Amino acid sequence: MVEGTFNINPSNSGRIRCNGVEIATNDYVRLDVDTKCEAQAHNGYQFVSWSEQLGHNSSKTITASSISDSLFSSLLSYLGFKSNDNSTFKASSYGHFIANFRAVPPPIPPEYSLALIGVVLSSVLGWFVPNIASWANARRKRKSLREYIDKNKDEPELGKLYHPKIMKEITDLYTKGKISEEQYKILKDMISDNLPDANKP
Repeated sequence: MVEGTFNINPSNSGRIRCNGVEIATNDYVRLDVDTKCEAQAHNGYQFVSWSEQLGHNSSKTITASSISDSLFSSLLSYLGFKSNDNSTFKASSYGHFIANFRAVPPPIPPEYSLALIGVVLSSVLGWFVPNIASWANARRKRKSLREYIDKNKDEPELGKLYHPKIMKEITDLYTKGKISEEQYKILKDMISDNLPDANKP
């Protein structure tokens, strides 16, 4: 058997339940060894730690909450996600045990929540949209380049006969932004390489 007392700090900030039974504060109780006791915070409070009163105004921490004060943790808490707070304690020896809580900051007002969501969404979209557009543009330019490389490779005679026509098509693609300057130079060089020496510019 384990004997001792339980208390809550600050008072009325939560309650203690051992094996599903609520324990009155400052009452002397007897429990089985390794009985699980859980500190449950009241609305507006958050569990911080279990501590043991040692006498002479000294105490030691037994378990502490892993909840941090970060903005991310506050946001998760606001959205209703519960973090692992180590609020369960196993009574295994005599002592005076205290469940410590703290007041949580008030929830973010709805008008600030909407502004925060707007900032997050605009940041995410501001990063993704240009990258997606850039990727799509590069893909389109590679497709145009591939078409003209294949055309010149598969029918080199056509390239020799219609060099000015093909150069005009490539120049049109470049001026319309369908191929990059580097791709324009590659195509121009490929067409020039397929021309007889006498026809090379």
